[in-house]
Amino acid sequence: MGGDSADVRVLVVDDDPPSLDATRAMLAHAGFEVRVAQNGAIGLEEVLTYRPDVVVFDFWMPVADGRELLSGIREVARGRLGLVAMSGTPEVEDWCARVGVRQFVRKPFEHRAIVEAVRRAAEESRFDSVRSRISSNMPTSHRLHLDRAVLVVGPREAVRAVRGQLRQGERPLQVAVVEGVDDAIRALASFQLDAIVVCGSGDDGHLPELVSEASVRGLPVVLDRPLPAEARTALPDGVYISSSTDAQRAVTLVHTVSAGPRAPRA
Repeated sequence: MGGDSADVRVLVVDDDPPSLDATRAMLAHAGFEVRVAQNGAIGLEEVLTYRPDVVVFDFWMPVADGRELLSGIREVARGRLGLVAMSGTPEVEDWCARVGVRQFVRKPFEHRAIVEAVRRAAEESRFDSVRSRISSNMPTSHRLHLDRAVLVVGPREAVRAVRGQLRQGERPLQVAVVEGVDDAIRALASFQLDAIVVCGSGDDGHLPELVSEASVRGLPVVLDRPLPAEARTALPDGVYISSSTDAQRAVTLVHTVSAGPRAPRA
């Protein structure tokens, strides 16, 4: 989502009409797509029908308060929603910290505060979602240890051989898988990795961005795909080419480049 607010759908839940209207206007002015609900019960219905990326909710509401709304969201929402709580009561901020609502805005708030909170919640939601998808592709015993993984990027059929050989053999490695380069870029910001392997073709439009982000972090990238000679000359240090159809070539490169000391996290 980044700074592109137009890609973020926001649901605002607040029983106070002036506050609801003001919050909607602030977020719409910032470019977000906004829908509103007048209490927690209506808000929960909108979560199911509108499928927002971020829910901004007042804590003290009739019918269903912030606690009940949050409980309902976690029961019915598919995927991970960004959450922003609003309240004029300082104690609510402590409650948010305990239950995992990372964004809190104290009423009354300025335009900038609510906009930045929604943007942060959207980013957190995206990273959490990527982390969850990567975790689902890992052996159960590894899911609590996402850091120090080799990230394999590409369509399922393209990554199968490389993933299998990385997980087996004399020096098995922890492996995480994502299908698209976009998710790989998000993963870089979400947790620490040891190496990236990009398999197959497609999604090349964002590949330079992935290579650049990895280079900044000192993270080696193995391209398990053919690459024209003119394209190779433009690659930064830390990018390795495995154009062989034998997955073992890419695996050998990964073992070689991930054996050195890890660069500090940016």
